[in-house]
Amino acid sequence: MRQLIAPLVLLLIAIGFWLSDRPTADTAGSGESSADITTDDTDVAKKKADTKGSVDTIVSDDIFPQKYLTNWETDEGLLSLMRAPDSKTIRGIYFHPVRTNEIRGKVVTSYISRRSAATLTGFWFQPVSDKKCNFEKNGTYYWGRLAFMFKDNSFKGIWGYCGDEANYYWNGKRA
Repeated sequence: MRQLIAPLVLLLIAIGFWLSDRPTADTAGSGESSADITTDDTDVAKKKADTKGSVDTIVSDDIFPQKYLTNWETDEGLLSLMRAPDSKTIRGIYFHPVRTNEIRGKVVTSYISRRSAATLTGFWFQPVSDKKCNFEKNGTYYWGRLAFMFKDNSFKGIWGYCGDEANYYWNGKRA
């Protein structure tokens, strides 16, 4: 019974994060609509999908593979990915790599299908980080873009600060 307490606490924290991730008035004041939070990369992928010979497509009727909605050991700490029922948005929380009981941040992503791998694109958000962005997004000045490409029991990812180019690695393997 004691072994179930930690996963149950993690699940409750994740549900709280998911529920608290609703757009607020302060994101509307940042010059971007709440829709921009989850659709920036979708619009890019739609443009790619419209080009001849493209391998990227937006998955409108398909759902991100269930097998990837789990815990991952990553470069940035433990990452837990989840999807709410009737939602195409994949959300996650990640924990500090040293202080493993401390939530470090969250991710909000969209699913893009590629021929070779399932791909999530979106944003990471933290209460603090090494770089403060010029405007708030999703209630914080500390955010950036990310992309994860899943294949088998691992993913390769990239991320960047704010709207900058994603030039840092964020890789993981199934926990």
